[in-house]
Amino acid sequence: RNLLQIKSFICLVIIGILTTFTSTALQTFFPILLQQRDTFGMTSGQAGSYAGLVLGPTAIVGVILGGYLADWLTHRYAAARLLIIIVSVFLVIPLNIASLLSANTHNLVLFSAILIPTFFINTLHLAPLAAAFLDVVPSESRASAIAISTFIQRILGSAAAPLLIGSLAGIFDPTGTHFLSSAA
Repeated sequence: RNLLQIKSFICLVIIGILTTFTSTALQTFFPILLQQRDTFGMTSGQAGSYAGLVLGPTAIVGVILGGYLADWLTHRYAAARLLIIIVSVFLVIPLNIASLLSANTHNLVLFSAILIPTFFINTLHLAPLAAAFLDVVPSESRASAIAISTFIQRILGSAAAPLLIGSLAGIFDPTGTHFLSSAA
């Protein structure tokens, strides 16, 4: 109850929910996007390999660099963690749109050239977000803050993303043939 009275904690939880939602949606539906006939028509094995080989290393570098950059900038600017979170989230919005639009070009090189920096920027916020939670709560409540924020992010972000997006796909494609008609 005490943690939920800290406004900055609530704001960080909301950011965590939104970023967890988008990253879960990407992880869940990205291989399916690659398999559609009107995008790249990959097999499930090709889509899984591409996703793992392209996004895995990109995420590792993004998360580590985001943490390093946040620590480095914190010595110069007190709100550096929040700055990296905000810049990362706002930069990734147009890049996600560009990635989705480039998928329709059937050009895997162009798609990759847009997707890799998009995913890199989309992972920069992860370490600063975790550290920001620790910055805004009393030291005696840090473990509880991480437990509560992680639980809420997983329920409203990770669990809700496939459910909501799957439901929307069902609404827009009730027969399940939409994607077979090259209209993804």
